[in-house]
Amino acid sequence: MNKKYRFVNYEPSLIRFYNQEHDKLYEDITLLAIGPETDSIMCLGIEVKENRHILERENMVIGSIFKNGVVAEFDLSVKIFKYYFRKKAKVRRFPRPKIAVCTSVEMTQVEERALSDLIHSLGAKDVLIIEEPFEKAKRDIPSTYRTIIEIIPEA
Repeated sequence: MNKKYRFVNYEPSLIRFYNQEHDKLYEDITLLAIGPETDSIMCLGIEVKENRHILERENMVIGSIFKNGVVAEFDLSVKIFKYYFRKKAKVRRFPRPKIAVCTSVEMTQVEERALSDLIHSLGAKDVLIIEEPFEKAKRDIPSTYRTIIEIIPEA
């Protein structure tokens, strides 16, 4: 298998974006489809799951950016998170917010750093990573963290 497409064996994660200022919740899964000849992202999230048979027929490469709830494909993750924030979650202005990330996966320092770097690349001023599901962690998240992301492995 081409190293470029190692993400095809990763299980998708459920990802939730919550913006307290707009009281908005957006959910999707971390699936993507890449064109076989162009290497460009053709389809994301639930649309990939719903149209998988068509995408496979078109020889699209289908996979996930997360492996067991941990960032596995950094460059693709940055592109996809920017898309989620701007297009799907409708966060047009991104005034260097503080972002909390909840995950039920225990991470190594390297995995935690990759996740932190990913969120910082979106323009975050500060990133707080809590290794608990959102429902358990919400009491520990300071009110200054107005945007909360939850990553749930194997959607």
